[in-house]
Amino acid sequence: MKIFYVNEIKKLLIIISCIGLLIFSCDDREPEDPDTANYVISVESHPVAGGINGDIVGEDVVGATVATRIETKLSGENDKPIKNALISFSAKVENEDYGGFDLSSGRTGDDGTITVLYIDDGSAGAVDNSTSVNKWEGVIVKAEFSDNVDPDTTRFNVYASQNQVWPYHITLSSDSDEIILGDGGSTLTVELKNKLDKPVRNVSVTLITDKGTVNSAGEAEFTYDTGSDGILSFPFNDQGEQSDLGTATIIASYEHPGFNNATVYDTIQVTIRTDYTLSLESYPVAFDENDNWVRVGEDVAGDYASTRIIATLTNASGNPVVGQTLIFNAESLGEEVGEIDLPSPSQTNSQGKIYAYFDDGGTVYQDIAATPDNEGVFVTAYIGVEGGDNQEIDFSVYPTTIWPYRLSLTTDTLEIALDGGVTFANITGSLLNQLNNPVSNVMLSFDTDRGYIDPESSTSSSGGVSLEFRDTGSQQEVGTAQIFASFNHLGFDSTVTDTVEVAIVTNYILTLESYPVATDGSGNYVLVGEDVAGGSSSTRLVI
Repeated sequence: MKIFYVNEIKKLLIIISCIGLLIFSCDDREPEDPDTANYVISVESHPVAGGINGDIVGEDVVGATVATRIETKLSGENDKPIKNALISFSAKVENEDYGGFDLSSGRTGDDGTITVLYIDDGSAGAVDNSTSVNKWEGVIVKAEFSDNVDPDTTRFNVYASQNQVWPYHITLSSDSDEIILGDGGSTLTVELKNKLDKPVRNVSVTLITDKGTVNSAGEAEFTYDTGSDGILSFPFNDQGEQSDLGTATIIASYEHPGFNNATVYDTIQVTIRTDYTLSLESYPVAFDENDNWVRVGEDVAGDYASTRIIATLTNASGNPVVGQTLIFNAESLGEEVGEIDLPSPSQTNSQGKIYAYFDDGGTVYQDIAATPDNEGVFVTAYIGVEGGDNQEIDFSVYPTTIWPYRLSLTTDTLEIALDGGVTFANITGSLLNQLNNPVSNVMLSFDTDRGYIDPESSTSSSGGVSLEFRDTGSQQEVGTAQIFASFNHLGFDSTVTDTVEVAIVTNYILTLESYPVATDGSGNYVLVGEDVAGGSSSTRLVI
């Protein structure tokens, strides 16, 4: 029994030896090139959270949450990757072992690389003192292949706690605070530093914008990696769409996966505008009997009158911009009021104009001169979207007590000569409302029973008019002319009038003489001594 056991043991050892020899003879896990003179080993390190395949973070921190990934490559002549080469690793702090690896040695893959995870030993950390000279107090990791190939090292800090490096400080800036729609963009820059004011390298920062794009692919959200200086730059552009107009808010954020996804962020605003010029004007109008708009003195609450707003849009060359959407908003004392009646769609016509009308809803919005505030209506027109380039105009909506107006006429002379219009009278008029404010830019009607005056004239900004009254040379015009002026307010369907008189006179000299005459037997008048009662003589009058 004992002999059998020994024999069996021997047989087993022989079998194991043969298997070992077979395995050894078939093992191809050796460098392909036996000449290692040209081999170069390189190593670099990256702090990561979430294991060896986790996201790169700013720093290694004591504990299992954040570690350091060690990436090593062995290459030969012409940078040829060397596979199946055995690489060993060691970590020291000031020549003392510090921490370890998930794999202290291993073989390179087909690409000549091997990656291992460095894990600190949970002590107080190892951070270099920047004031020391020719000395590194942090961790040094060495990767080795063989004695005749120079090893390579990488060094990094391991901080004692999160509080030493966090929170990070992120800064987002732009080389321009505005861009022109469809005409190029701006460059935005993110800088990320830790609590020690050190750059946070090679980490992913997320960019989001509510208008425009943050990369060349036209995306509103994208992730970039910071560089070795903790800085990244990226393009910000519009998409040429009207919806891009306005103020874009861009957010840059970094979420630390090793610190319970704690996040830091910064924002910046860039205005996307056009190079158009927008102008606004307004004036009160009312409907005539044919439902056509005509100008009146003021916007009056209710259906008596409205305010027409005219928006005009031109490009940099002064030409009208056709088909551009404009947004209108009406406010009084900071609150939205009334309604704006607009064409559909609300786009500029062939003249670059939009005609809009303010509907007051029957409410008075009259500015009170005695207060520092303006209680009237403010209408704002925006190009493309609310918040974009805009212009503003204001006006008042008055009560019906603004009517009736007061119309007065005066003349600078009481008479003119019948001379075919050489001489004339200056007729001036004034139109005021019940607040004694001038009624401007409305049409007054004029008429006269003799002579000539223009049938219409528009009041100036001061509510005044000035016309010339003259004769036409007809004898029938001699006498006193009645000159009439009137204004018909279509909203109230009522008229105010006034008159002034100017005499049309001649420049002739009139003489008159008389003498007595009687007829001779032939029917001719002859001079006699006296006009005698009866038919025997008469008195001749000569003009």
